[in-house]
Amino acid sequence: QSGHLKIVAALLEHGVNIRAKDKNNATPLHYAAESGHKAVAELLIKNGVEINNKAYNNLTPLHVAALKGHKDIIELLIRNKAEVRAQDIKGRTPIHAAAMNGSKDNIDLLIKNKAEVDARTNDGVTPLHVAALRGHKDAIAFLIKSKAEVNASANNGSTPLHAAIVGGHIDIVNLLIQNKAEVNAEGITDSTPLHLAVEGGLKEIVGILVANRANVNVKSNNLTPLLSAIKHNHMEIVEVLVENGASVNAEGGAPLELAVLAGYRDIVEILLKNKAHINIKAPEDVTLLHLAAKRGHKEIVNALIERGANVNAMTINSTTPLYLAAQEGHEEVAEVLIANKANVNVVNVEGTPLHTAAGHGHINVVEALLRNGAKVCVKDNESRTPLELAVAHGHLQVVKMLVQYKKLDMNAKGNDDWTLLHIASQENNLEMVKCLVDEGSNINAKNAYGSKPIHIAAREGHKDTVEFFLSKGLSINDSGAANQTLLHFAAMKGHLEVVKYLIAKGVDVNAKDANGSSPVHIAANFGYKDVIEVLLKNAGALVNAKNADSGTSLHYAAWKGYDEVVNILLQNKANPNAVGIKKCTPIHYAANKGDIQAVQRFLKNGADANDGDIDGRTPLHYAVSNGQMDIVNILLQNGADVTQVTNKGNTPLHSATSKSGSVEVVKSLLKHGATYNIENKEGKMPIDLSKNKNINNLLELV
Repeated sequence: QSGHLKIVAALLEHGVNIRAKDKNNATPLHYAAESGHKAVAELLIKNGVEINNKAYNNLTPLHVAALKGHKDIIELLIRNKAEVRAQDIKGRTPIHAAAMNGSKDNIDLLIKNKAEVDARTNDGVTPLHVAALRGHKDAIAFLIKSKAEVNASANNGSTPLHAAIVGGHIDIVNLLIQNKAEVNAEGITDSTPLHLAVEGGLKEIVGILVANRANVNVKSNNLTPLLSAIKHNHMEIVEVLVENGASVNAEGGAPLELAVLAGYRDIVEILLKNKAHINIKAPEDVTLLHLAAKRGHKEIVNALIERGANVNAMTINSTTPLYLAAQEGHEEVAEVLIANKANVNVVNVEGTPLHTAAGHGHINVVEALLRNGAKVCVKDNESRTPLELAVAHGHLQVVKMLVQYKKLDMNAKGNDDWTLLHIASQENNLEMVKCLVDEGSNINAKNAYGSKPIHIAAREGHKDTVEFFLSKGLSINDSGAANQTLLHFAAMKGHLEVVKYLIAKGVDVNAKDANGSSPVHIAANFGYKDVIEVLLKNAGALVNAKNADSGTSLHYAAWKGYDEVVNILLQNKANPNAVGIKKCTPIHYAANKGDIQAVQRFLKNGADANDGDIDGRTPLHYAVSNGQMDIVNILLQNGADVTQVTNKGNTPLHSATSKSGSVEVVKSLLKHGATYNIENKEGKMPIDLSKNKNINNLLELV
């Protein structure tokens, strides 16, 4: 590698292995070839080194010498029978390496020694491709002189001309074209040389190609050269293409649409000057002016209007450019459109421009619309005014602007008789609530269900808003929808902070709603154990209170399967034998659901395993009907009576055979003394009700 001939000779004399290889499988000859040390290479060859040994990626010493441009080494290796057509792992031969280096003389030397001038790599790349990519003009000229195929196509279709353009070599492009390179050859993904030049922003090469009859309207990846130039914002190339016949209205006006979408004003001007159509429509009747307005391209909007674009053009949803500008908050664009007589009050499916500007909080656009005659009381398709939308989305400054602009009814009712204050109370926006109250909103206004804004605030857990309303004189026990109090509403959503606040303020914790349910009922029904604990332990709520259906909070917890709530209620002395709707006790519900934990807790706390409901069905009847084997065993272990009958005379065995079809349940009942041949009031035995062959066989055996 360092060319120390004497040291190499001494090492060889002392028996050093001449075939030694490094970690990349390279021999000393590879090193000498790379560094250009001819004398060392000669000595190694004289001492029997392998001339065609392949190192990393199958590179031979000849590949290495050609790549580095060492002509004397190349001559030496060839003279000693180096393989001129040897291929590396990518199929490259030494002539490819010489082309990469750019040495005309070395290419000549290799060709004279039977190297193929059009040798191909695994990807179909020739030496001419390689030289063109790297811009080696002399090497290219020599290869062409040596009859290299100027239009050789690699596996991906690319030619040397494609390669020269990728490398950005103007002189090579000229040289190849002078030698009959095909300017419209389709290469990578159908890209022509013109596509590559356009994409790379190579204006001069674009000019050369166009001057040599390159097709300016051919497509690649569904893009013409013009569309590609617009996509990459190559304005000067756009000019060249248009001047040379590129269609500005191809694909239904795609060039102008693309330029408008991207906001390339200069390109838009070029296309418009060359008679691009301005009133083309995209799907859903969207015009170019819609696109420019939505994206806030003010100067493009001006340019389109100056050339006759319809400022009030509508999409299939009746949306105008002004609506889109208002929606996106483009104040300057909105001003331009309004100045050109855009209709500020046109209504689409979602309302007017003022609706969308107010709903999105674009205060400057709102001001511009109001200044130009926008109507503030018009309603959208959901009967909402711009003011309602501003309130709903929390845009306080817009609300203030609207109410100051015109005297508005602050207590007007919308859907379900909700007022602005109801809407604001639903959101966590105390400042909005205060603003509306200051402007005259009625804190006692009721919606269609009888709820005031304070009830909505409690339901949504907005403690500060609840506190504000109470400071205005509202009663803490005021009832709303279904006669529910603030505490009912807060318990309904599990808002513990609001619940604690109301308790601290003296709320009636046992108040009943229209169904007779207390806040504890409500919390149990929705599974809010923390709320229940506070109500029972800190506020003295009645744990066994019954509603109009005779249901207790424990009934609800058992019915919904809230085991933790069941546990808390039992710890606070809830009655496990309370009789509720249809004379069901909580354990009936737990057995029916298959809730093992709840059933065990109820039994542990004294629940009667043999209580019958209104139809005489015990928890065991429920469990066997659903095939709840674990529950069946627990009940039987705790004294459940297998002989107890319903009002129709059905024993648990009747229920098991007619409903669950579980052989295991039937076996368990029989094991615990169930009578197999007892008849119900219709004279039916359990076997008569069974549709399960295995159960029938079992009962016949008994």
